Amino acid sequence: MKPLFITQGAQRSSCRQAVESGFTLMEMLVVMAVMGIVAALAMPRFHHALPGLDYTHAVHNLASALRQTRAAAISSGQMRSLELDIDDAVYRYPGVPKADIPAGIDIDLVAGREGLSRVDQRARFDFYPDGSSAGGRIALAQGDRLSILAIDWLTGRIEIKDDADGF
Repeated sequence: MKPLFITQGAQRSSCRQAVESGFTLMEMLVVMAVMGIVAALAMPRFHHALPGLDYTHAVHNLASALRQTRAAAISSGQMRSLELDIDDAVYRYPGVPKADIPAGIDIDLVAGREGLSRVDQRARFDFYPDGSSAGGRIALAQGDRLSILAIDWLTGRIEIKDDADGF
């Protein structure tokens, strides 16, 4: 037959076991700090292990710059432009003096009728206060990867087409 009552001594020993079996806050903080240091040291090495990451960032950063230029035109009520220099692999847009495109990424473009200057390999992509644009396309390529940033002339929307889908 089992006892109906638990003695105080048995209760205390089971409480001590429960308290002693866990980790202290200090131990947890030390482990978290070590994990943070290891992650901080490993991230720069991991970044170089993914060569396509620069390409992907370049495509999305340029698309973002085009979208910000369109938003600046709408909010200011004035035409705003993004200028792209193929020779120097840089672009400029409202609020940012210069942004680089990483080395090894090839650029080709078809700007709107007014914005393309093939002589000095520069293009200007204009966005108007109503959100529309002069239109155009920017092709970025690296190795066997190709992305086209298509700027719709009527709506000014920017679309990224990877591997030239639909072109």
